[in-house]
Amino acid sequence: MIETAKQKAIHKHCRWVYLLVLGLFHFHLSSAQAPKDFTLPVQTNIQQQPPAIQFSWTAIPTATAFYLGRKSLTDTSFTLIDSIKSNTATASQFVDQSIHIGIPYEYHIRALLSGPEPTSRNIYLVTGLDITPELDKGRILLLVDSTIMDSLRPDLQQFHQQLVSEGWKVSYETALRSNNPTDVVWVKRKILQRWNQHHDLNTVFIIGHIPVPYAGRINPDGHPDHLGAWPADGYYGDMDSTWKDDTINVVSAARLENRNIPGDGKFDESQLYTNKLAIGRIDFVNLPVLGSSEINLYRRYFQKNSSFRRGMESIRERALISDNLLGFAEKFSQGAWKSFSACIDQDSINNQAPYIGMTTPENSYLFSYGAGAGTYTSANNVANSSDFSSISHHTIFTQIIGSYSGDWDTPNNLLRSSIGGVGKILTCHWGGRPQHFLHHLAIGKTIGYSTLITMNNKGAYFPTGFSLGRVHQALLGDPSLQAKYLKPQPKPTLQTLAGLRVQLTWPRHPAEHIERYYIFRAPSLLDSFSLVQSIPASDTSFIDHQPSLGNNVYLIRAARRDTILRTGLTLNHGRFWHLSPGGIDSITLTSIPIPVQLTSIRAQRQATCVDLVSWEVGDESSIAYYELTASSNGQQFYSLHPPARVLAKNQPGSSYRITTPVGTQPPTTYRLRIVNQAQEPRYSMMAAVTQPDACRSTPLIRYQNHALYWENLPTANGTLSIFSSTGQRLYSSPIQQSRGNLVLPIHRFSGWCHVRIDANDAASVHQRIWIDK
Repeated sequence: MIETAKQKAIHKHCRWVYLLVLGLFHFHLSSAQAPKDFTLPVQTNIQQQPPAIQFSWTAIPTATAFYLGRKSLTDTSFTLIDSIKSNTATASQFVDQSIHIGIPYEYHIRALLSGPEPTSRNIYLVTGLDITPELDKGRILLLVDSTIMDSLRPDLQQFHQQLVSEGWKVSYETALRSNNPTDVVWVKRKILQRWNQHHDLNTVFIIGHIPVPYAGRINPDGHPDHLGAWPADGYYGDMDSTWKDDTINVVSAARLENRNIPGDGKFDESQLYTNKLAIGRIDFVNLPVLGSSEINLYRRYFQKNSSFRRGMESIRERALISDNLLGFAEKFSQGAWKSFSACIDQDSINNQAPYIGMTTPENSYLFSYGAGAGTYTSANNVANSSDFSSISHHTIFTQIIGSYSGDWDTPNNLLRSSIGGVGKILTCHWGGRPQHFLHHLAIGKTIGYSTLITMNNKGAYFPTGFSLGRVHQALLGDPSLQAKYLKPQPKPTLQTLAGLRVQLTWPRHPAEHIERYYIFRAPSLLDSFSLVQSIPASDTSFIDHQPSLGNNVYLIRAARRDTILRTGLTLNHGRFWHLSPGGIDSITLTSIPIPVQLTSIRAQRQATCVDLVSWEVGDESSIAYYELTASSNGQQFYSLHPPARVLAKNQPGSSYRITTPVGTQPPTTYRLRIVNQAQEPRYSMMAAVTQPDACRSTPLIRYQNHALYWENLPTANGTLSIFSSTGQRLYSSPIQQSRGNLVLPIHRFSGWCHVRIDANDAASVHQRIWIDK
């Protein structure tokens, strides 16, 4: 609901008292320094041979030391790899010569300064040389409000396909709509079940008014009437910790939802533990100020989301910062200055224009930040919730901070209104308490990934701002969004060829400098895609020789080496392999009629660890040979090596058999590749292996220097026989010892053969051996 005049007066009084107290307390420290002065603008240059990264900056006369830290993306802290402590006034570069092609490196560069504030400047960067493409983004769980699932089904289906085209695996789950805080445990259980089922799950996108966790005894905005439990979606991303509800007892908050007493379903935790999942949410309930139904707000969000991902929006790669809280020593916007400077040139950051002025493509900004004294529905000199119903803000990733609005589960909330409005905004953070670090967006990481890094920050990134690690941190919007997209690759044309092959052809990608195409295949959009092949961009066709019977979904993605998302004086020349969203099409393959009357086909596993495949034909003509192919899953079949073939008899009523060793990965099914005289292949139906557990381990048999050696036989008496791959007996000889050797008449055979030892008083043993001539 809208605040009453009395509530507004109370909030306004508290706000200005708070601003006045903190402003006076810090004014003598901060009045002369702007937030941008705490950032160290750095230019990054890549050397190809030998691989090296050079970081350079404009010399700082007051500098007393420089430090260069580095870590991998998975490390939790930086390791100091270089420093400058002499001639610091003229120092202007570091060079890291210990890099490898394909690996992303994260750097922290810090300068210590003499004199008044700031006493240091720093920046975080991610860069590298030809960073390996991220073919698989992992799994995202779409957790959908059950009351809106049916209404949004077409939008969700389109969104699902877009995610798949970008390398995501997608799972769905529905959850109840509820305002009861005790229901969050039920929702968390659903996420945990998915986490245990899919170990590649890394992101959850909450869609709708799914129960909101509340936790803590906190007031990150500093207002006494706002002390208590705040929304804590981070709870849903914690897969390991036990959250409690038995100690915190605070009832002073003006808003009932913020009051937290034992046993009420609101948790005691004020600090996050360590989260495993990136969490983002769109929740458009109770936003009448936007003048549209809740369902229409979701639809509008997915439409503008799709438009941005498909490169249909003209958004300029620059940033806007409107900081109206400069009197605070913590410098609310300095995290934005650092992150934006790591993704675009610092000279492309505008801190003079008003937030409300981003209304045209010419006045658009990829990133934006607004700070102002606030209420639940406003931030002074930034925006009101009602602005988003009529003003089209041309920005994608925004941060807005002011009093109260960070408590986002409120009617007509400012942050939720920003992403639900008519403008282009897709994500919003309550940014500044704590500081958010988004520099990972520069190499194609998602906003959810960077939010997770910020939530898990234990001090590796600084300055942290107040409320480091607090439970109120949240991402409103789609966590799977990247900062930069290539246009989608047009979908391929699919055509079946003889022999169960599929030919793919596709148009060239419209972007310049495309270097490769990646071809993926899956049984359906709900299954995992496997990389089939990567080919040079000079080719726009490919023949898949091993498609599956049934449905085959193909995904084609274009790729080029892209400069990391920066332009201007501090250009980052690091490069990463950037993949486009893919073009998708499918084809269903059924068994092609074969040119023989196949009356039966059987595959039986023997105790000697050999599979016997036999078949009978009622009629056959113009057949050259039969070849055995095998599969471990009944979908992808492979040829045996060397090929297991038998020549056709071309006589009615013929029967055939081929034996083949089981190997370390026993096949589950076989099928025949039937090749006619014109060398055109067809495939038979499948034959499932019977008695799959019949195989026993065999003694060791080996070939060396024209002799067979054996050991550990279960008997001392028996017959050793050698068979061709088609089952023809080539040689036999009696043996009378459990360990020995036999010199072979090598003129009789060579290549892959089957050696069988038939014991007089025990079971036979069998092994496949390569014999040299």
